[in-house]
Amino acid sequence: MSDLKESFNTNDDDYGNFGGASWLGQTFTTTSAYTITSVKLKMFKSGSPGTLTIRIRATSGTYPVTPDLCIGTIDPTTFTTNTAGDWYEITFGAGAPLTDATVYGITANYDSTSGTVGWRRNFNSGLYAGGKAVVSDTSGGDGTWADSVAGNTDDMFETWGTVGGGAVAKKVPKLLVLGVD
Repeated sequence: MSDLKESFNTNDDDYGNFGGASWLGQTFTTTSAYTITSVKLKMFKSGSPGTLTIRIRATSGTYPVTPDLCIGTIDPTTFTTNTAGDWYEITFGAGAPLTDATVYGITANYDSTSGTVGWRRNFNSGLYAGGKAVVSDTSGGDGTWADSVAGNTDDMFETWGTVGGGAVAKKVPKLLVLGVD
């Protein structure tokens, strides 16, 4: 069962559109070690954008870098068209282990030019101290990320994850069978 780990999920007053070679991202700082299993992002669409791909990446300085730690996809054709957006969960299969007190990046792009996706944000207030919204105009390549719009912008996100290893083994008592003559 996944738990909410990091988030910035209130006070959205704007949005950023992206698509094609223009990618959006949001960096965040972990407050514990965990395996990230999904993210929830507040988004909307217009037209018919293609498959939305979300990546978790380590950072260099304050910007995402390759390789991808994990990748998830979602079909945005079911997204709301209301620019107020709605929350959508993108899962990462096995996920990826994240280290405590470390900055990571959530990156978003989609593979179509016949529509757009909007990511809800808080514009120019810098309310999330653990990261910031970032943008790449060259398909998310290393060294191509910059602060999004104003340096104090934060995109709406939640990270979800689990702590520790798999199932806990239970000790089963032995049954002693006595023979009867």
